[in-house]
Amino acid sequence: MIIVWGSGLYGKVDTVPGLCHVATKFGHLWYIPLIPTGSWIVLSQDGNGWQGMPIGMSFKSIVMGWLRGALVVGMIAAGVFAAIGFSDNRQDGTQFAIAGGIAAVLCAVGLWGTYKLKELGRASHPRAIELAEQLGLDERGLIMIDLAYGMIDESEAEYKLKKIAEQTPSEPAYEGT
Repeated sequence: MIIVWGSGLYGKVDTVPGLCHVATKFGHLWYIPLIPTGSWIVLSQDGNGWQGMPIGMSFKSIVMGWLRGALVVGMIAAGVFAAIGFSDNRQDGTQFAIAGGIAAVLCAVGLWGTYKLKELGRASHPRAIELAEQLGLDERGLIMIDLAYGMIDESEAEYKLKKIAEQTPSEPAYEGT
């Protein structure tokens, strides 16, 4: 029997469009998250690596990681029970199979819902501002978040960015030798 264990990011929540999301690094067994070891603001992620900064433990991310893991385990277990029920030729085996099949479908729909329901995955505007401040974004970044969340329109964003540009002293041109 092969045992797959290690660590990885799970529980993706608080997505700020075009900027970041929050995820928790878990110790996993067969890719099912078990032990949370720290939450991160993730700026980019590819393959097994990511770029970001550690933050305090995110309760929302931990719960989401465990919930998704439990739904996967439930879906697999219910599928196995359904298969066992279908292989049983007695009347109660058919009922067992139908119940297992329904449970597997419900787990699959629940898992799909944790990824697709915006309210579960997207950061609220105040949370997005909090994450941006933790990342050290300047006023321009905060304006772009306000624009992404519909707090200001494009013309107001352009006006605010223009005002910032006017207030920022321009750097002298480099005169090399």
